[in-house]
Parts: sequence; structure tokens; C-alpha cells
Amino acid sequence: MAESQLKADVTPQVLKWARESLQLSVEEVAKRVRRPTEAVRRWESGEESPTFATAEKLAALYKRPIAVFFLPRAPEEPAPPTDFRRLTGAAESRLSLRFRLVLRTARWLQNVALGLAADLNEPSARIGRAKPSEDPCNVAQRERDRLGISVAEQLSWERPGAAFRRWRESLEQQGIVVLQFSFPMDDARGFSLNGADRPVIVVNAADALTARCFTLFHEFAHLLLRQPGVCTPEPGALRGKSGPLAHVEQFCNQFASEFLVPAAEFAKRVGSRDKWDDKDLEPVAKEWKVSRQVIWHRLHALQYVSAGEYRLRLEKWQGRPPPAKPPRKYFAMAAPKRAVRERGRFFAQLVLTARQRGLITASDESDFLGIKVRDLPRMAKLLQSTGEP
Repeated sequence: MAESQLKADVTPQVLKWARESLQLSVEEVAKRVRRPTEAVRRWESGEESPTFATAEKLAALYKRPIAVFFLPRAPEEPAPPTDFRRLTGAAESRLSLRFRLVLRTARWLQNVALGLAADLNEPSARIGRAKPSEDPCNVAQRERDRLGISVAEQLSWERPGAAFRRWRESLEQQGIVVLQFSFPMDDARGFSLNGADRPVIVVNAADALTARCFTLFHEFAHLLLRQPGVCTPEPGALRGKSGPLAHVEQFCNQFASEFLVPAAEFAKRVGSRDKWDDKDLEPVAKEWKVSRQVIWHRLHALQYVSAGEYRLRLEKWQGRPPPAKPPRKYFAMAAPKRAVRERGRFFAQLVLTARQRGLITASDESDFLGIKVRDLPRMAKLLQSTGEP
């Protein structure tokens, strides 16, 4: 028998579990591996075994080591985080395969960070706790004071990129793993994974930097409440919604708005005026390194604009197509730089320190950082620099 026709004695239930863990249909799998739909069903029922060549294709599709298929039973995995997207109607469509793979990667990196931190005797994450019954503005003021970033420092940042890097750093200093990966914007703007020892926040790298800053603290609020989830945060987007989940999302939106633009300081700087045009909002948003939606929400919270005016302006923005932009020029990013942008300095430094102390191998380090072994010296040099990649 030709080697390509050798049968793989896989466990049918594990094969089915691997497919269902990515919410792929039998038809989708059959199309991707170019085999009949009935063949996939027979593999999962145990009536027939796939060839080793096909099992390798399935492993690549499911992003699993092929050895998993030979386990006697499917390994246990945590339940998916709460999906808050359905509050705005976004959950009608199924999460994309790309998003589901990002979610799995985030869980894996959380477990890696948890294990390395324990081996290195690193302290657990230092995050507070909040209750949904509390005033989110009071919680935001308390947490901002604890992170120690003044409004004066925030206003001194020149660009949204600098703001995102500094906000991210402030959360990483609390022991939170902050990741950014690209996935379809229709899926979510971010999500969070609970874990008092090593919680995780993931923001969508395809989003605008100002929106990423808002998502960062929206998800931080979810961690404070110990209610992580998949979200499409928008300031003021859930007005009129009711129920426990809606209350949590409203809390997180209000927390993020107050955290990024403290009402008392904001009121001192903007003063009052009779009319706010879009051209008036842009410089204020630029000064605070947030979106104009956040500034508009702050003006409404301070009762500088009426509820009707607030709603009409939001509807106007939602109905207006985004301005055309010239095509961006993309350049290949060096692997170490990309790894730090995706995984963050906190996680990268944790991995580097573990390897330097002989707790993991160079091969482990390259796997955890998603780079090749030959790039490890450049990664070490990058982490020694004070600038952010």
C-alpha cells in the first residue's frame, strides 16, 4: 500500500470535537480537504478512518497537533466567554474562523503566561474589583488614580499610537496580558478572558487606534466586574436596553468614557457653547486621543447637548459612509517587532526571562513568541530598548 494511503487510527469523537470546537460544518470541512461530505461523516462516526495524508490536512485546518486525534477522549477546554454582541444585534452572524482561532491563541498564551509567571515567582495580577451596582464613573476615577496617569500626561501625548502604547503599558504593569490581533471587525472590537492570576485583554488590531484605547478600558471594566466577554464597545450604544447583560455593557462603556475623558477635567477645558459642529469636535478628540464619538458622549453626559441632538448626530455618523482613503503602503514588519506588538512587552519579557533562567528552551521561546529561533537575539535586543516597536 502506498504511504499516502495508510489509514490513521484516529479517535472519531476527538475528530468531531476538533471540528465542532471551531464551529465548522461537515460540509465546510469536506470542501476544504476536498473529500466527499459523507467521507467526513464516516470518519467521525468511526465507520472509516482517514488516511494519514488527510489527517494531516485536518490537523492543519483545525490548527491542532495531529497527535490530538489519537487521544482516547477529547481534552477539556473552557467554555467560550459571554457574547455581549447580541445586545446590539451583532451576534446574528456566526463568529468567523479567524476570530475563533484568535480566541484559542489567546487562551493558549494565557496558560503559557500563567505557567511561566508561577515558575518565575511573579506576583499575580494586581487588579481591583467592582460591582455592577457601583457608579462606573467613581470606579473609573479610582482605577485611574491607581494606575497613576494624570490628565496632564495624557494631553502631552502627541498621537493616538503613543496613547495606546502608554495605556497598554499601564495595564501590563498590573500583570494583565494585553494582546492585539487582527480579525474581522464584524466579529468584535475586543474580548477579555478572566483569571485572577493572569487575565487577558485582546483588542482588534484592525481597528482605529482611538477605538482600541476605548476597547482596552471597556474590557478592563469587564475584568474588574469579573464578567469577561466578546464585545463591540461603543459609547452610549445601549441606551434604552435592559437586563443584566445590558447593564454590564453600559457600565463598561461608561467606565471607559470616564476613564479616558474624566468629566471634571473635561468640563474645565471645553467650557460651554451653544453649538457643536463636527469641526469643533475633531480638535477636542485629537487633544484627548479619543474618537469624536467619545467626546460627543462626554458632552451629552455633561448635559452640554440635548438627548435629541445627541441621538441625531450619532445616527448621522452611522449613516454616513467613511471617507475614502488612499491605499496604504504595506511593508513587511520584522518578526520580533510584530511579536511584541501582538503579544506585548510584558508577555515577551516573561518568555525571555524564563529562557534566560533555563526554565524553557529556545524552541519553546520561539513557539511562545511566534518567531523563528534565529530571530531570538534580535528579540532580546528589542526588549532591552526603551522605545515601543
